[in-house]
Order: sequence, then structure tokens, then C-alpha cells
Amino acid sequence: MPSLHVCVIGADGLPDTDWFTEPDAFARVTLLGEDGDLRTCESSKVSNSRSPQWNYCCLLSLDERASKLTIDVVDKDIFDDDFIGSCELLPVAHELQRCELKNGDNLNGHVEFQIDDHTPSPPPPPLLPCSALLPSCLARQSLSAAETPLRAAH
Repeated sequence: MPSLHVCVIGADGLPDTDWFTEPDAFARVTLLGEDGDLRTCESSKVSNSRSPQWNYCCLLSLDERASKLTIDVVDKDIFDDDFIGSCELLPVAHELQRCELKNGDNLNGHVEFQIDDHTPSPPPPPLLPCSALLPSCLARQSLSAAETPLRAAH
């Protein structure tokens, strides 16, 4: 099945959402299908940074019904997490890009990401026995190292 390889590099310009420290932000990637099916992955949290660098990648299976990919940035808190902003895009390959993080009408920084199509390669063909390839192959296999003729040095 085809997949999307999504890499969230980092964010910058995040607002202060905590009273005494900077955000403890993580990224959440969500792929939404037309039937409401969700596929989600999350980065780890980067503590006390308005410019977190996650360098986080995940692989999300893709079907023809996938309609939207969202990258959310969230401030992890002890009781309730604070939504910082999201970037919505089509679930197709994108070169390294920056996207505005929006929360309603507010611009709350930017997120940097890259998306690649990831279609698995077909499996390699099965290995054939030596005899099926060349008749002389069997003769070469039967020679031991002691029987291998040495070339004379000139």
C-alpha cells in the first residue's frame, strides 16, 4: 500500500503559552480520510523552546480516500495541553517547506516539514538454483580452493 513519509523538522515563532516558561511543544501529524478515518503520529516534546527542533519522521499509510493532512503544534502541560496552531495541506509530496501555524485568525509561528511519497518496492525475484542459470556453474561450485588453478607469476 502506498504511504506518505512525513518529516516535521521544527517550528519557530511560537507564542508564550505558559506563565513562567516557554512552550513544551510537540508536533502531531494527522491524515484524514474522506470516511473520517484518522491516522496519527506524534513527535516527542521539546521543553522550554519557542523554536523547537524535532527532526521527527513517520510513515502513514495512504489510500485513495485520503483528503487532508494536518500538522498541529501543541504545548504539553501537566493537566491540559494548549493548542498552538495547525497547518492543513493536501496529502501529496512536498519539498522542504514552511507553513503558517494558525489558531483561528491568529498566526502562531511556522512549522517546517517535508513529505515524500513512499511506495514500497516490489519484492526481489526468488533466487534460482545455480543449475538453472548456467550449466558450467555446477562445475565451478565443485572445485575447492585447493583445486583452483594458480596463475604463474611472470
